Amino acid sequence: MFDIDDFRFLTNLSVFKSITEGGRIRTDYKLDLKYDLPLDFYIGLGFTLNYDNQPVEGASESDYVFQTSFGWEL
Repeated sequence: MFDIDDFRFLTNLSVFKSITEGGRIRTDYKLDLKYDLPLDFYIGLGFTLNYDNQPVEGASESDYVFQTSFGWEL
């Protein structure tokens, strides 16, 4: 009834501590969804969140990216 072999889910969290600046931490989070369509086509959705607890002056602490894709692969 359910065919989940065509669906892919990937998530990743990375945390980086600064070597040169004390107390600075950066975090990157990524979430990707991909669904395989007939004839080797696919559609995808992605979300990325970047966080920096000590950004440069005038910049925000968080940045994000939404991504959609449509493609063909062998």
